[in-house]
Amino acid sequence: MVVNIPEPKLYPSGGVFIKYSPDGGSFAYYPSGRMAAAYEKMGSGFYCYFYADGKAGTTLLAIDPSGEGFCAFPNGSPRLTSRKQGGTYVDESGAIQRLWTTQKPLNPAHPIEFDLSPHLSVKFGSRQQIEAKLTCQGMAEDYQLGEVQKMATDSYLSKSLGMVRMGPERGKHILDIDKCR
Repeated sequence: MVVNIPEPKLYPSGGVFIKYSPDGGSFAYYPSGRMAAAYEKMGSGFYCYFYADGKAGTTLLAIDPSGEGFCAFPNGSPRLTSRKQGGTYVDESGAIQRLWTTQKPLNPAHPIEFDLSPHLSVKFGSRQQIEAKLTCQGMAEDYQLGEVQKMATDSYLSKSLGMVRMGPERGKHILDIDKCR
């Protein structure tokens, strides 16, 4: 099996903007040469980290394959947190702007949108709907982050032991209860 790795995206000056990995991940760099993003495959999803373009390299975003993580202000203080139970979005003074739980989730029609830096923007709708965009010198890369919904690979018919042949329930499938659990 031959793996096709896309060619790196280069800045007009010739420096590397995005370098792709064989597993679908990538590493992005600022024009200064500092790392901007690491998008790394782990299991069925991706870990994603975005960094500030400075000597300190402050982590501005860290999201795992289940959509849990945080976004931070340039000084490193928390801005948005995401957990399985819910999350918070705060302003620079620490005052809560939006709060959500599994019982009271965010409205998908009104995601939280903000800029992490002049080069990074984020749109957060839920743990399954996180988008980030890196833009430098007219070049852009979009990232889909968070938990990937698992799709069913079979139907209830694969758990059928047979069908009722006679009577009022004729045609009804008899399901193997152990396979249904």
